[in-house]
Amino acid sequence: MTLSDLAALGSFVSGVAVMVSLVFLYFQVRQVNLQVRQAERNQRATIAQVRAGRSVEAILTQTDASVAAAFRRGPTEAPPTSQQPNCSSSSPTCGRFSSTRRTLSCSAIMGCWRMRPTGPT
Repeated sequence: MTLSDLAALGSFVSGVAVMVSLVFLYFQVRQVNLQVRQAERNQRATIAQVRAGRSVEAILTQTDASVAAAFRRGPTEAPPTSQQPNCSSSSPTCGRFSSTRRTLSCSAIMGCWRMRPTGPT
């Protein structure tokens, strides 16, 4: 075997090695792509589960008698034991109303990332 034959053989072996590494890379990229798709599905499922849990929690919160009473009165009426003309932010009933209203608003809106205060300031 001459030196040029050895060089041609080395070139052929390196070409085969490059092809094997490209095939390996193809399968790796395909596997990572499948993992990313599964992670996206899991993330969507988790978001839907949290959203449903938040809605259920808001509905269950309304079953509390004081919260239900605050919802019926609304933020502008004074609690029956108070002599104030308007609901103050220090009133526990008004605070429950505002907190529950924020929770309901946030769960009703799909893209609610930060909650803005909706109660009296």
